[in-house]
Amino acid sequence: MSSRTASLRSLSRATATTTATSPGIRLFSATARRAAPSAHRALVFREHGALNDALSAHTFRALSPPGPGRVNVRVRLAPVNPSDVNASKASTPNKPSPETLLPPDSGGTQDFSVAGRRARPERGWSAVGVNAGGSEVTVRAGHRYTVERERVESTLRESGMDGGMGKTSYLFSSLDGYAYAGLGLGGPFKQVTPDVAEDDLPTCTISFDECFPGYSRASDVFKYVAFENPQCGDCIITALSRASGPLGLSTFLPPAERQLADLSAKIPDRSEPIPHLPLVARYDDGDFSLRGAMGASGRAQRARVDAARAAALPLRRREHARGVRDALGH
Repeated sequence: MSSRTASLRSLSRATATTTATSPGIRLFSATARRAAPSAHRALVFREHGALNDALSAHTFRALSPPGPGRVNVRVRLAPVNPSDVNASKASTPNKPSPETLLPPDSGGTQDFSVAGRRARPERGWSAVGVNAGGSEVTVRAGHRYTVERERVESTLRESGMDGGMGKTSYLFSSLDGYAYAGLGLGGPFKQVTPDVAEDDLPTCTISFDECFPGYSRASDVFKYVAFENPQCGDCIITALSRASGPLGLSTFLPPAERQLADLSAKIPDRSEPIPHLPLVARYDDGDFSLRGAMGASGRAQRARVDAARAAALPLRRREHARGVRDALGH
């Protein structure tokens, strides 16, 4: 038996079992029987790789004595793989390849954790029009046919409204993105209908460093671009609207094959039929994950749900259009 194995077995009699997996995270136990009163023994993750290589025992300055049946815990944040502290198995991640630690403009990639999966940000980065190695992109809105007059007139006729649009003209629909992005104070209302010249379509700029500052969860990225840096969110919406083509919001939605699991055993029955974003006074207090939004609805609890359809439901709650009526204003 190696000295390390013997030391760990001895230590295990005085420590609690841990499932933390990130290097640099220290879990302290109550004072070991043979340790001096001024010191504590602890299991420390110092490396990536196999558990036997990553885990070792060390002596540290004592913490305040824990209460009966308790252990002291000290956590030092790790610069790599911060989400690994949430892992449930006693294993440490493989050391990431150097290119995953490089900034985007040097050709590297970074990982975002999305609902337990790993997703490459360059996939989203390319969706908004950035070539490999880019760190900033100027986005030009795309032509959209949602409120194109002939199309709207045809839809109204099919629904039985013989009078059509009359003197009303639609300027913008929420199905084409965010109507007020880049509007400013007193500026003209910008349209994206087919009759607008390409050079007159709205433009904006997305910076990778400014708009994606290292968050590892998709819901945290959403909160950042929606509330902390809304200019980023506005421009991302413009880019994804263009990427979705002349109609629809396909680029905004999860893959068609993705399913949400049945949550009926985990979430109490609720009467609200429509999923919605958190209704909280402070956005920091809300769960903006897809599962969190679906958790507000009884639909998510009864059976497996098509994730794309589920994500579209909150969008429908806020559908609206902007229009003008001749000589009468908005």
